[in-house]
Amino acid sequence: MALASCDGQEVCAICGDENASRHYGVTACFGCKGFFRRSVKAGLKYICQFDGQCTFDKGKRNTCRFCRFERCLKTGMSTEAIRPDRDSTGKQLRPRKCAILEQRKYTAQSSSTSAKRNRFAQKTLLLQLMNLEYSINMGKVQKTTVNACDQVVSANQFTLSEVLDNPESVDSERTQIRYDAIRTASADDITASIRRSLISTIDWVNGIGAHFGVVSTAEKLALLNSRAVLLALFSVAARTSQSTTNPDAFCLPLGCSVKRYASKNVMVQTLVSRILDDLIAPLNRLSLDEREIVAFKAIIALNPDAVGLSPTTARSVAAYRDRVLHALFQNISDQFLTNGAASRFANILTLLPALTDISSLITNYSIIESLFGSGVDSLLVELLGQNRKKHDDATKMRQYSMRRSVVDKVTQTDNLLAAKEEYFAQADSRVQTKVCDNYCKFATPSPDPLSYYPSSCGIVSPYMEQTSKPSYYCQQLPILDYVDLHLQ
Repeated sequence: MALASCDGQEVCAICGDENASRHYGVTACFGCKGFFRRSVKAGLKYICQFDGQCTFDKGKRNTCRFCRFERCLKTGMSTEAIRPDRDSTGKQLRPRKCAILEQRKYTAQSSSTSAKRNRFAQKTLLLQLMNLEYSINMGKVQKTTVNACDQVVSANQFTLSEVLDNPESVDSERTQIRYDAIRTASADDITASIRRSLISTIDWVNGIGAHFGVVSTAEKLALLNSRAVLLALFSVAARTSQSTTNPDAFCLPLGCSVKRYASKNVMVQTLVSRILDDLIAPLNRLSLDEREIVAFKAIIALNPDAVGLSPTTARSVAAYRDRVLHALFQNISDQFLTNGAASRFANILTLLPALTDISSLITNYSIIESLFGSGVDSLLVELLGQNRKKHDDATKMRQYSMRRSVVDKVTQTDNLLAAKEEYFAQADSRVQTKVCDNYCKFATPSPDPLSYYPSSCGIVSPYMEQTSKPSYYCQQLPILDYVDLHLQ
């Protein structure tokens, strides 16, 4: 039975000290409990100088160890209650915690070092792109004045593949790029500026391809064909945003500008307005810095889905584009809070749909013809070759559908003039048209006049010398032609 003090607290059965609790089978204080444990663990043997007759209480418990140990045994302390591994376990606990803390500290240091290394690599990547942009804009031949006519010859002597293989072949084309609004662009200025933009775009693809090991000319050409127009268009828009606050003009790379309503051609006016309103205006609101501009240009140029890339190159392009995306976001995060950085990053990327939409207008060959007529630069013709084919195929399909509709209408009516007017009503109202009516007689009946000339723009002639419902059809009557489209 445990002893208790006057205030109800249990006392040590060995020495009578208060604040005791159960240890090794008896009620004992922490002092006696520790003494008994140490004695048993160490196997110590004690000797009493007074033959075991020592007076033992709280104040004299440290006087004789023999009598104290014997008192512990007599009160019922069990040597078997002492865990033999308790001390070793206790000794290992703190070293384990220290090891865990050290590991965590090392991991944190490694993560911090890795983060610093990644950030340095991202900044280095943006600096490389800025250096590439600077070298392209400066050009190898720097002139204070530009004669547009001097630039017409050399580029027409080479193909895109030859320029990619041998960049020095068009060194004379690499005049210094200056986006400003010194003067209003003439037709020759526009021709020279587009050519200069094309050369700089080729240099961009060549330069950025060198960063991730694209050495094949065919693969560089694939990247160029897929994104050249978008790349040149964004360059013009971004530099215009930096160069002028005029909402009704955009700058070209040879120190001239195009006004919103400089042309009376509806198609050209539409294109210019789209560039100003859908692209340059958002860029004015964003106010991109130089790092953001070059990073976004790299994102545009790096198209892993470009037709003609090998699987290995496509993976390299995708990986490099991811690096640029991370570098762009990190650059934004260094300047804005978390929410602001995410919002700005998203707003920059939302420029891509407008770029794609406007570039589809530019690659429409009708607009190229309206700008240049028959004097289109050979490199531009080659670059837009696939788009020209798509445009021609779409035009033929549209014309065939329109002819089929009109012929079906004509076979059911005597009013041929009304059928012709219906044909014109279906034509693109944005395009200037020139009617070419052929006054021809014919004597070959055909159940399906389109089966003879499916690629022509034939229509039943309103000048047939017949008064009844027609049963004969003309064999060659081109009715709609896109002509005389140019800057006026």
